[in-house]
Amino acid sequence: MVTPAEGATVTPAGVRYVWHSVAPNASYRLTLTDEASSFRWTQDTPDTALALPDSVKLVPGRSYAWWVDALTADGRVASTGIRQFRTPK
Repeated sequence: MVTPAEGATVTPAGVRYVWHSVAPNASYRLTLTDEASSFRWTQDTPDTALALPDSVKLVPGRSYAWWVDALTADGRVASTGIRQFRTPK
C-alpha cells in the first residue's frame, strides 16, 4: 500500500505517508511540494511511514506532489516516483 494514493483527495489534518520498503537498512527521504512546485516539507527516515507534522499546513482546495527516494545499504537508489493528491475545498 502506498498512501496517499495517486489522485486522492485527503483531509489536510493528519496526512500520513506510507510506502514500500526497498531493502533492509535502507534510508528514505520524503519530499512534499505544492502546486507551484515549491518545497513544503522534506524528512529523512529509516521507516516506511511518516505523518505530516502540525507545523506544515496544507491549504484546502490545492494540489500537492510527494515522492520518496531511497538509498540502500549497498548504494542503490530507488524512488516511488511523483504522486499527486488534493485537499478538499
